[in-house]
Amino acid sequence: MNNSYDHIEQLVPGPGVDAEKLFEELFVGCDCPTAVCGENCKCVQYTNKDKNYNDQGRLDKANTDTVVECSDSCACALLPRSCGNRVVQNGIQVKLKMVSIINKGYGILADETIKEGTFVCEYAGELISKEEVEKRHSALSEDVLHNYTFTVVEHFGGTPKTSFIDARFRGNIARFVNHSCNPNLKPCIVRINSEAPHIALFTSRQIEKGEEVCYDYGLSGEQDQVGSGEFRRAKRCYCGEAECRGFLPMSFTATS
Repeated sequence: MNNSYDHIEQLVPGPGVDAEKLFEELFVGCDCPTAVCGENCKCVQYTNKDKNYNDQGRLDKANTDTVVECSDSCACALLPRSCGNRVVQNGIQVKLKMVSIINKGYGILADETIKEGTFVCEYAGELISKEEVEKRHSALSEDVLHNYTFTVVEHFGGTPKTSFIDARFRGNIARFVNHSCNPNLKPCIVRINSEAPHIALFTSRQIEKGEEVCYDYGLSGEQDQVGSGEFRRAKRCYCGEAECRGFLPMSFTATS
């Protein structure tokens, strides 16, 4: 078991970010009088949806990539039963198992059947600045192979905004979820009462008990322009899928 990190349940502020703005400036909550929180809910309307989750607490639409959940600032927080627009904030609700996998190190298996659209786990870590990412990267020795930085790129009115979540020093079970070129998990950006972007991993199809849970780490930067020498430095992919790209995604800078 790897004990080289501090366990946390969800995203926390790290060096270089404005913690007050990102974590403490709270959204205006909804005034929903019931536990439904559907198309008229202010929180749901942040992302222009009729509903974020179905009655079973699973993503309502397969192509959903952003969600704003209700919070303690909402009127529905006073109801005796929690509204259906609270899923990721409730933490892991499915059975997962960490195992050792040949050629991969650790990996995470489903310890029960998990239906499509189900929240599996948050990629918990520290939200840090670009400068802090570069500082941490430069401090790593050449033989450190694992990169735990999850880069989040969002577009607001055509303007890109990039955030960095690092699970190297503080994280949870999601830091052991491996890459696959044909993944059964997909990331979704979820906001819980503030601007901080939580990365939630949802199932993209039904996952059977004993199956490894994986998501796609993304394409390599400038992949079409690098030569064979660059690929020799990249880590080989062992996802075993028929459409495997051969190598794990590789960034050419710490923040790309």
